[in-house]
Amino acid sequence: MNKEEFLDLLEKDKEFRYAVAGKLGILELLRRMDAVERELKRQRKVLITLVKEVRDLKVAVGSLGRRLGVDVRALVDELLKRLGVGEYVVEKFRFEDREGRYGPRGVVYEVDLYVSNDKTFLVELKSLVEPEDVDRFYLVADAVERILGRRAEGKIIVGVHAAREALERAEKLGVTLLYGDLV
Repeated sequence: MNKEEFLDLLEKDKEFRYAVAGKLGILELLRRMDAVERELKRQRKVLITLVKEVRDLKVAVGSLGRRLGVDVRALVDELLKRLGVGEYVVEKFRFEDREGRYGPRGVVYEVDLYVSNDKTFLVELKSLVEPEDVDRFYLVADAVERILGRRAEGKIIVGVHAAREALERAEKLGVTLLYGDLV
């Protein structure tokens, strides 16, 4: 059988085509590809389920975050009342140092709550306060004071939980640390 006859037979005879494919191991490759395709379909279903679960989790976390924000705001209101702060404005403070006047160029200084009336309070909100959070807040608060051109009456971190080392660090730096649990 010459090359042309072989190719013609491959084209016209289905059984011959399968016999040749089997000899070449192509059928085994096709079976494996089918198995891979089935596994990909299964994995796709798993992925779709995970995406839905992540979406649901985002909604739940967002709801919890909003609830926590309301609770923290009430805590901050109570704190300011105890400090004798009368009427006040609360807002988030954010400043991008484009010219590098207060630190490296382009650094963004951000404080969760900037409370002001005749006095200024800078407040950071955290779920868990670690020593490095205290250090970072202290440095940011210092820059914010320079940006505003006034000293803060209080530098306060409010946390659901706080590491014991964070409390010690806050005391050394003169930062007030309010927390629910010490861990």
